[in-house]
Amino acid sequence: MPASKPNLVLTFAHGYSWSDLSIFFNSLKKTGFNGDVVVFASRLGPDTTQTMRDHGVDVRQIFIPLLKLRNVLLLPGWKPWKFLLSLISHQGLRRAIGKRAFNIMCARFAHFHDYLQQNVDRYGKVLVTDIRDVCFQADPFEAADGIPIVSFLEPLRIKGGANGKWMDEAFGAELDPTLLDELVCCAGVTIGEAPAMLEYLTKMLSQLCAVKLMTPVAGVDQAVHNYLLHRGQLKGSTMLENGNPICTTMGHGDPFSLNAAEQVTADGKIVAILHQFDRNPDLKRIMTAKFAG
Repeated sequence: MPASKPNLVLTFAHGYSWSDLSIFFNSLKKTGFNGDVVVFASRLGPDTTQTMRDHGVDVRQIFIPLLKLRNVLLLPGWKPWKFLLSLISHQGLRRAIGKRAFNIMCARFAHFHDYLQQNVDRYGKVLVTDIRDVCFQADPFEAADGIPIVSFLEPLRIKGGANGKWMDEAFGAELDPTLLDELVCCAGVTIGEAPAMLEYLTKMLSQLCAVKLMTPVAGVDQAVHNYLLHRGQLKGSTMLENGNPICTTMGHGDPFSLNAAEQVTADGKIVAILHQFDRNPDLKRIMTAKFAG
């Protein structure tokens, strides 16, 4: 039998120190994960970069023209970039423009797409994830086995607040208003089989190139993600409600259960990924004691 393909973690880090990131890497290592980790790094110090490499991480330095997290190329507005992108059909060129001209939250998807398109045949499954506020308790790929691609719902509706604003920025009058009544699907953690993840990143890139408005800082990546997942644009995609054993989003104050080893559980199983764990002071203290350093 041929050996199974390794799994891949894709993430992005801007301006962090090792103390900000140690829980992510130390907790992932403790799960027994032995695949590849690729970090697209923006403005990380040399000590942080070297420490990640010492932990076996593939660190890829990238440049986004930022001023206080604002992409300076977007300060004159998004319309010139949208017009330029509308004239270009070559995916690689559109992606290259996106790496520079997208805001910081959207540019990461262009880099993820570039890497995975070149390496999709090397991997079995892929996790696209936030970094600073993510902690692992078990191998996420084992938890998500058998699902083509899965993302995770938060316990709030899209309408109102920041998510409603981002939907308007992304789609304007073309937005189906019924989408606003759906639960928010978080763009911070998505996991699935490599071909399905490449399809997801390809459609993210295409939609980001065509959004109505992209501000210099953030936002519309979450709107596009919600459109793709809620409107069935990805074959075999699944969305799981909060409090599942693959990934639980902790930032909304939902109650959670701890076992005797102070591990968060759901349905009697150890939750593989804790997203926004640091927004709960008690949980942050527990995970810091276990994994920081």
